[in-house]
Amino acid sequence: MNSKNKKLVFGIFTLVFLLLFIEIGLWTTTLFSTKVEMILARDPSEVSVSQIPHTVADEILGWRPNPEVPEHDAKGFRNKEVPNKTSILALGDSQTYGTGVSADENWTSQLAKMLNKNVYNLAYGGYGPAQSLVLLEEGLELKPEIVIEAFYSGNDLFDCFSFVYTKNQLQELKSKDEKIVKLVDSLETNFPLQKEVQAIFKSFVKQDSITKNIEETGFSFKEFLAETSKLYGVFRAFKRLSEQKQENLYWESIKKVEVKNEGNLIFENPKANTILTPNYRLLALNLNDPRLQEGLRISLEAIKKQKEKAEKSGAEFYVLFIPTKELVFRDLFYGGFASVPRNYSWLIECETKFRKTARNFFEQNSIKYIDSLPSLKKSLQKGQSPYKQISDGHPNAIGQKAIAEVVFSELIKHFEKN
Repeated sequence: MNSKNKKLVFGIFTLVFLLLFIEIGLWTTTLFSTKVEMILARDPSEVSVSQIPHTVADEILGWRPNPEVPEHDAKGFRNKEVPNKTSILALGDSQTYGTGVSADENWTSQLAKMLNKNVYNLAYGGYGPAQSLVLLEEGLELKPEIVIEAFYSGNDLFDCFSFVYTKNQLQELKSKDEKIVKLVDSLETNFPLQKEVQAIFKSFVKQDSITKNIEETGFSFKEFLAETSKLYGVFRAFKRLSEQKQENLYWESIKKVEVKNEGNLIFENPKANTILTPNYRLLALNLNDPRLQEGLRISLEAIKKQKEKAEKSGAEFYVLFIPTKELVFRDLFYGGFASVPRNYSWLIECETKFRKTARNFFEQNSIKYIDSLPSLKKSLQKGQSPYKQISDGHPNAIGQKAIAEVVFSELIKHFEKN
């Protein structure tokens, strides 16, 4: 073997050894650092769920976010740290927590950057205004100037009903009308709302299932690396950053899988493609159901009590309306279909009634509110979809920014005066 070939072989062996050394180093690091494992993983969400429980038990709330989860602070909420004082306190559910986006992409983080103020996020999935009322005392310890309750149309009524009637918390918010209590008890005995919601929720195919159901391609070396190599994970992490987590590219595959869920609607438009889920949303927003009527009443009473507590502590109080994805797409949907499915139109009627009832209540009780619907619709009209293509109803990074912008436009007035 001549000198030139020896150098080539030596170079190849050196490169292979270096790559193997880096691979072993990365594997070793992931054994001791969940954060690194999440960065390099093919599906970061599976890491946090499989290795660290996302929640811990709470005697009153039922559950709290786990402080040991990466991106959670000492209290368990999605903040870098627990400050001694905060300018703004945000309460809400997964829409505010930022499910489906990174911690710096949720609307509270984007708002903090816009205002150059500290915004403490005290939100988590499954919480509604009743749970926020419990958490408010904890949040007020941070001496906020402003408190925001993010009121989500999609499931807050159900969450509040369940908290009071099923989990037997905040019994002072339970109806004093015996006829209503008996009717609710009868409905829950025969048709438990929790079971109905869980049944239809389990039928939804999540994004990871979609990708697994894409055409079988058999074994490929790329797939092998994607599953096993941490070094490959480094390149994947950089790719995620450069692409800024763009939408799933397999729209045709999404349609094939999502259409199997009864009641799902495929929406295709030059401005955006997505899957709408009116049947699922109606389970938690059907105002013909006395239990959800109770959920609405409980929500409004809980918000009123939040306002009183916040103002007593010296903070301004706002409610932030966060609509369902279905309502955001209403104008485009109605304009693109000759015949609108009844489940969709009924959902829109219910949500419209819900919003009108809530607005009237807030105006009667001098509760200031901010509506993110126009901002989300504006983004959609510009061809920048605020939601993912799949059935998930959480805003993507674009949607979270749209919410942050409308909150910023309202709160900047407060800070300019002060």
